[in-house]
Amino acid sequence: MRAWVAGLLAAALVGACSHDDSLKRVQARGELVVVSRNGPTTWYEGPFGPEGLEYTLASRFAEHLGVRLRMVQADSIPEMFAMVQSGRADLAAAGITVTPERQKFLLFGAPYLEVREMVVCRRGGVAPRSLEDLEKQKITLVVAAGTSYVGTLAALRRKHPKLAFVVDEDNETVDLLRMVWERKIPCTVADSTIADAVRRFLPELAPRFALTEPRPIAWAFAPKAKALRDAAARWIEGLRARGALARIRMRYFGHLQMFDYVDTRRFLKATVRRLPPLRPIFEAAAKQTGFPWTLLAAQAWVESQWDPYATSPTGVRG
Repeated sequence: MRAWVAGLLAAALVGACSHDDSLKRVQARGELVVVSRNGPTTWYEGPFGPEGLEYTLASRFAEHLGVRLRMVQADSIPEMFAMVQSGRADLAAAGITVTPERQKFLLFGAPYLEVREMVVCRRGGVAPRSLEDLEKQKITLVVAAGTSYVGTLAALRRKHPKLAFVVDEDNETVDLLRMVWERKIPCTVADSTIADAVRRFLPELAPRFALTEPRPIAWAFAPKAKALRDAAARWIEGLRARGALARIRMRYFGHLQMFDYVDTRRFLKATVRRLPPLRPIFEAAAKQTGFPWTLLAAQAWVESQWDPYATSPTGVRG
């Protein structure tokens, strides 16, 4: 991570020598327009409003600049990049992997996360542990169009000519993960953060092995938006120095490493079988206490797994 930070910041300093008014335009407009993708690791609607790593970072950066934030959603990764290049968005924030190919037409800010590109299959299905296994077992990977995975696999196929993959123009990575879970396709490729987040809901998903070493995630800017990129890079580095960046990452991703297949399956089954008749009770308690019913339900799960007849060692029931 430090090597990437140093390299990108060096590029930022060089870029600062060329005058542009991208930062001043944002400040004069009073609005920062950020294009993103909806997803569990980027930007989504939570119980109290917008949430997600990218939304949190973008909202704090807008506050730092003294402007309001406007988030817009792109239908595809290529559309997201086109919006930045055309000036319809000031920056793209969507878990974007920095790659040499993308650096040819975009500027990148300071990295704030690292991910590995993982081969993800289904428990009980094929279980490749290497590229050689993919070739020997004749497994065809299905990957979403516009992702960095396409370039990764194309580069790997130069040394592994029998490596087979298909680019899906219609489905996104999260959709393909569900298709793996549904046994419609054998395996796909996903960022480690995406795979870890989705298998909280589809626990049979099984990350098999990493295609890459850790790669940096950063915001993307138009080639001429050096001033805005530099301001964002300095701000990200300030977050890192204060420990705030680590806390934000922990908020959204810290729990993903604590995955227990058996406990996750038990919880998901309980949300269907036990939770529905108890929900009115939690909602009534929420009105009395002011706490969200989901928070009360979560606490009850930890204490009794929603079993009204559960008894603690001290004799407390329910």
